[in-house]
Amino acid sequence: MTENWVANTESLRSTGVEANVPAPCSYAIKTLQDKLIENWERWWSKSNTDLQVKCFLPKPSLDMNSRSSYVTEFLTNHDLFVSYLYRFKLITIPNCLCRYVGDTDHYAFVCPLTKDIHLVSPSQNAKKV
Repeated sequence: MTENWVANTESLRSTGVEANVPAPCSYAIKTLQDKLIENWERWWSKSNTDLQVKCFLPKPSLDMNSRSSYVTEFLTNHDLFVSYLYRFKLITIPNCLCRYVGDTDHYAFVCPLTKDIHLVSPSQNAKKV
């Protein structure tokens, strides 16, 4: 904004003439982000799919510092797991080398090949509480 524009706007206001002051871009961006989150939360609350994802990401957020694309890919089974490759017919069977379906839950909780890095399954965690 130039000083002349500000001065002209102030002089118009003092005479009672309405001056349209445009909103800054940051206001428009914030308003659109709020609307996006509002719509996203409405969709998210009505959705019955991806319940596992909802355990880790309970509400929509634009905060990218708290999670990475790798975490999102893992939680949604959209990574290079054999079940994902099978889904797109890039391999002929969806099974891990241990003969069970090779999806994220399998590798994270039960696969003997990844036993050293297993997570506590949500159902086991709930039983301890």
